Amino acid sequence: AVKASVDFKAPTRLSTLSPQPDEPAGKIVLLECRGGSDKETDGHRLDSIPICNAIIKQGWECTPMYYTDADYDKVEAAIMESDGYICRINPGKYEGVTQSKLDALLNDVVQKGKKGMSSPEAMQKMGAKDALVKIKDLECGLSCTAAYYNMEQLVAG
Repeated sequence: AVKASVDFKAPTRLSTLSPQPDEPAGKIVLLECRGGSDKETDGHRLDSIPICNAIIKQGWECTPMYYTDADYDKVEAAIMESDGYICRINPGKYEGVTQSKLDALLNDVVQKGKKGMSSPEAMQKMGAKDALVKIKDLECGLSCTAAYYNMEQLVAG
């Protein structure tokens, strides 16, 4: 038998934000919360800075910003001065963050015409765990996708 040697390397990430374009085609705010188990030592989620850098590479300005209830007005103003936002905040408990207040802010800016990825209203309609199941029959979905909500369903397949 032939043994294949595969060298798996952990993905690397750009740890620094790229310079913003001098004349951006548009502006996006990337929202995060401080804390949580999904952050790196720099305080960002693993993919947040690479997402910003990919948007910057396309000629857009993309600024990461931390949300807290105390910064509500500042965050709202930043989003209203932009073309939209990307929310990288998992629903949950973060110090200084009221989930219903954050959800209301994001829904409000979408209703005022800003693009949101994703709005809390859309996330509630799709359901975080059900989203892939709900789109399984669309062109972008996989028809074999399923969700199991208890051990009996999983065993029954």
